[in-house]
Amino acid sequence: LDKFPPAVPHGLPPLAGAGPINPTWERNTDPDFASYTLYRATANGPFTPIATKLTAATYRDATATPGQTWRYALTALD
Repeated sequence: LDKFPPAVPHGLPPLAGAGPINPTWERNTDPDFASYTLYRATANGPFTPIATKLTAATYRDATATPGQTWRYALTALD
């Protein structure tokens, strides 16, 4: 029975760009780490998952609309 959650992801910096956005973060090194879930929200909107079961510490968000303000959040799973 796993009673300990993985470390909280960190290192997801603010990004700017006119095309696809490529968020990156610091890789989780917990031995039982399984994957990340990446969430996106508009400036004041709710977060919704845009990618699940990620194992790399990066993602190419090609669906982010240029000129729109986006916020990203990340969770780790073990």
